[in-house]
Amino acid sequence: MRKTGLLLVGVLLSTSVLAEGSMRCGSSIISVGDMKTEMLMKCGTPMSTDVKTTLIKNENGTQSVVQTGEIFTMDMGKDKFVALVTIENGIITHIEDGPRHE
Repeated sequence: MRKTGLLLVGVLLSTSVLAEGSMRCGSSIISVGDMKTEMLMKCGTPMSTDVKTTLIKNENGTQSVVQTGEIFTMDMGKDKFVALVTIENGIITHIEDGPRHE
């Protein structure tokens, strides 16, 4: 009984790690901190790529929009959620579920 409980805890912990900063592409796992090129090699071409921008204010109060990265929309397969992958300076900084792909 104790072994079953420990196994269940291990499965739950590994699932939460995948949900918070990783995604599975076939038999590979991509995680926050991995390089963009590694993700593209393992997961293929994204469905779309959007520019991530930030509004900054300089010392004289002028505001400008600066590109700070990219957001890749990755097709994870039929009836699965797409993955939204944020990349800054060639490194994955955030992974989250997007809408379900039909």
